[in-house]
Amino acid sequence: MKINHKPENYFGHIDGLRAIAVMSVVLHHLMPNFFPGGFIGVDVFFVISGYLITGILVREMEADNFSFLGFYERRARRIFPALFAVLIFTLIGSYILFLPSDFINSLRGTFGTVFFISNIVFWRDLAEGYFAAMDSALNPLVHTWSLAVEEQFYVLFPILLLICYKAKFNNFLLIFSLMFLISLIGSEYFIDTKSVAVFFLSPFRAWELLAGSILALGVLPNINSRLLKEVTSFFGLAAIFFACFFYSEYTPFPGLAALIPVLGSAAIIHAGMGGESKILNVIKLKPFIFIGLISYSLYLWHWPLIVFANYINPVESFSPIIIIFLLVLSILISTVSYYIIEQPFRAKKSFSRKFIFSSSFVIMFALSVITIFGIRMEGFQTRFSSEIIAYDKAREPEHIYKPCDNIVNPDSWCIIGDTKSSNSVLLFGDSHLMSWAPALNDALKETGQKGYLAMQSNCPPIINIQLWQTNINCPVKNESVKNFILNNENINKIIISGYWPAYLKKDAVLPMRVSDISEREDHEIAQLGFTKTIEWMLSLDKTVTMIGPVAVYDESVPLLLALNELFERNYLQSNYDEQIKKSLNLNKIISNFKNHKNFHYIDALEWLCNPECKTKNNNLPIYFDSNHLNVSGAKLYKDEFVKIFSENFY
Repeated sequence: MKINHKPENYFGHIDGLRAIAVMSVVLHHLMPNFFPGGFIGVDVFFVISGYLITGILVREMEADNFSFLGFYERRARRIFPALFAVLIFTLIGSYILFLPSDFINSLRGTFGTVFFISNIVFWRDLAEGYFAAMDSALNPLVHTWSLAVEEQFYVLFPILLLICYKAKFNNFLLIFSLMFLISLIGSEYFIDTKSVAVFFLSPFRAWELLAGSILALGVLPNINSRLLKEVTSFFGLAAIFFACFFYSEYTPFPGLAALIPVLGSAAIIHAGMGGESKILNVIKLKPFIFIGLISYSLYLWHWPLIVFANYINPVESFSPIIIIFLLVLSILISTVSYYIIEQPFRAKKSFSRKFIFSSSFVIMFALSVITIFGIRMEGFQTRFSSEIIAYDKAREPEHIYKPCDNIVNPDSWCIIGDTKSSNSVLLFGDSHLMSWAPALNDALKETGQKGYLAMQSNCPPIINIQLWQTNINCPVKNESVKNFILNNENINKIIISGYWPAYLKKDAVLPMRVSDISEREDHEIAQLGFTKTIEWMLSLDKTVTMIGPVAVYDESVPLLLALNELFERNYLQSNYDEQIKKSLNLNKIISNFKNHKNFHYIDALEWLCNPECKTKNNNLPIYFDSNHLNVSGAKLYKDEFVKIFSENFY
């Protein structure tokens, strides 16, 4: 089997490519607005890893000197020392800074990282919805998911390769190509409905590593033409930088979109094999080589530093000074890590195989015990006052109506209020309806009405709208509501509640897809879709009452209240005027219907922000995150609902 280069050769352009990859990720985390697609650096790493590991394995098998023990010894020397240092650092930092719930999340991340299953841990957490997604930004180890993917690949790939080699099946290319296609097709097929799984899990990422593996098998002839080498290098770098600057969190990813940075990486690797390239000589300059050499440590260290800095000041973007400080600090610590930790442990003369394996086992065992003990001790709550602990506990969502969070089957809808009443109301919404449901239940009981809960988290109550990053087919879910309205003539009153600032404002935080108006921007899609939804309901002579948004904050309200106490800051100053600016497009929609006799609008901001926004009652938070009221918070306004329902419905 042909391999593109000899094992003793060193190719500086690969270290240069590593530098581009790691700096893309670091700058994306520090300045997401300027490097919105910098996350593609991880995909570049995947291609490099697949390329290098395949070349090494095939050469060793052809030379009949491959051993699993030797292979995993090299992986342990390469991966464990710096990783263990980072894990110990994050444990200490998390213990000092983090509230118990955040410390527990950090401990869970540590456990997942130790056993290289952190991608599975974070997938399971984030698949629960955006409540978990918000907490993930405070986890200093969430970036280790990519390391887990690589290590899972390294466990299975050598076994497959050896089986094929021993069986004298030399057509590795056929097997790799089939695996590549299956993984890529699966990634694209499930990108809309299983986006979290596609992002984190190895089966949907394997094709990126396999792209490097296929390249390593010498499927492409060497580029001898100087012009062709320059063209290939240029388009390879252009593909990576295009993705880095023009992709964003709204880009369906990985899927087919990942092909651009993956093929770009492969092009750069291939172009750099043999001969000179003026373009690639740039990334072989000493600064690039240096960053490439420390790229592993830099990748590991930068994110915990960013998380800890953000934890201290969670509501403000990093200033230029802070960005420079964190960047320089990350590079300095990574340099020390590379020379003091990484390099010594790679030398077999300094540390024997027995020492590497035994010490790794001891540290892994110790970290496992610490994480399990910390979780069992509930994050060591005794570190904080009872007031701060109360704030922290208030961050746990009170999903009283979570079992009702599925609107596809009306027969299974929950019924609230006066369940024996024939006076029925349809309650249509997302998780914000769920947070209002306890107050609505009490208000409907008092006004003698029965309410059907048609709600689905992560789904806007807008007909024919899909949020691509959710695992829920929102159009199908919402179509069931539409059919229910058409098939039940006794439903004349509809209450709608949703996360309107996220859907309707410019630069909407939740990207939309819809067939007939997909050429428009996300917020425009939502505005048109919502307008059509209201118009359709009113055309059926239904009474439509819309619950406006609550005050929205940059971070979890209970967390900010706790940090206020810890750091003696005030992160929660907000008033009605500031909050209303977040819903200007909503106000435009409302104005279209304000004179319609069957349309009513509940201004929740007027309740909450008169004039300063309310965040707690009896010294306890009325929110459980940045934009959802908890049960006690919602029930504060039960009498308001009673008054409105009595006036509007009779």
